[in-house]
Amino acid sequence: MRILVLKTISVIIWGLAYSINANAEAKYEIGLGGIATSMPDYVGSDESSVFAAPFPYFWYQSDRVTLNRNALQGKMWQTENFKLELSASGSIPVKSGDNKARQGMEDLDWIGEMGPSLMWFLSGKDEDSDKTYLDLGIRGAMASDFRNYDFIGYVVEPKLVYEKGLNSDTFGRIDFVAKLSLPYSSAKFHDYVYGVDQQYATADRPAYEAESGFDGVRLAMGISARKENLWYGIFTKYYNISGASFAESPLVKEKQSYVFGVAVAYVFSKNY
Repeated sequence: MRILVLKTISVIIWGLAYSINANAEAKYEIGLGGIATSMPDYVGSDESSVFAAPFPYFWYQSDRVTLNRNALQGKMWQTENFKLELSASGSIPVKSGDNKARQGMEDLDWIGEMGPSLMWFLSGKDEDSDKTYLDLGIRGAMASDFRNYDFIGYVVEPKLVYEKGLNSDTFGRIDFVAKLSLPYSSAKFHDYVYGVDQQYATADRPAYEAESGFDGVRLAMGISARKENLWYGIFTKYYNISGASFAESPLVKEKQSYVFGVAVAYVFSKNY
């Protein structure tokens, strides 16, 4: 689903509300930007769209909480090589009327995910600009149209992450990140996206009940640069669901999916 856009928009808006109560020692940046992405309607869909929108650029850091354009992170416990934090993720809705495979079915609502994440630093430390670490996240998921809220299961996502930062006279601060993840989700979570109830079954779309298990392979890479008040970045994400437990769902039309995007923002206020 459109995970990257949700992380860029909704998590940041959440942080704006949180920051109202920021203490005097908290650091923050506020700005405004724009993002454009090309993405599938959902992972496994053979239909995609280009999405462009303005977004609030926000970075906030205190002793216990870090918020940026990607995630909300609450530090819970930390040693030299390990860190336990609270992380959030999610995806934006899909209108079934706009997708041929889902015609006549219920829309997919906003999905919000939250839970603990344990990081184990294999090289470098949390504060280093060059580091490699394993990240195990366990998140509960909820779907909502902001009138009704439904718990739809959980996601367990082990990731291998590499981050590298450097300074350039021409481009300013440059940050690169690469992530390889092998997520697993509950049957309820898979069924919410890929299940087909009997009432929605057709000759070309048989009833299907999803099981828990492997979600497939995900590879994400991004590079961003920051010089003075200007921030810009590009990102891509690759999904391969050939071995996923829901791969035989009639809603799966493509076993490989790609996301591409660019973003730019201008910071007009900061405190640090």
